[in-house]
Amino acid sequence: MEQLLNIIHEIHIDCFKLCGEALGKYLPIAGNVGVFCQSEKDYDLFTKIREEITYPSTNPNQKYYELKQPIITSPLGDVPQTVYTHLYVRKPSSDSPEVGDVDFVLADHNRLI
Repeated sequence: MEQLLNIIHEIHIDCFKLCGEALGKYLPIAGNVGVFCQSEKDYDLFTKIREEITYPSTNPNQKYYELKQPIITSPLGDVPQTVYTHLYVRKPSSDSPEVGDVDFVLADHNRLI
């Protein structure tokens, strides 16, 4: 579990820093965090953890799973504390070296970016 939480923290910090650099400010988030696995071993481990910490779904196309307990990040410098309510664990892909993402909300348009 600690390994997954460390990766989520890294994703959180990196995504907020990119958002701040690109837009000059931090946008609110939708509550979703996606972890993109780099190996089948990580995918198996993180999927097992996800099954323990999220509610099950009867939807076979479910991507984001609702967390039983939100994951709350601590603020770091000017990066705000954030509450994540949904988790996605993605299979490894050789096309995607990224470790994950978060969904930001454009308040003016109520869209995710």
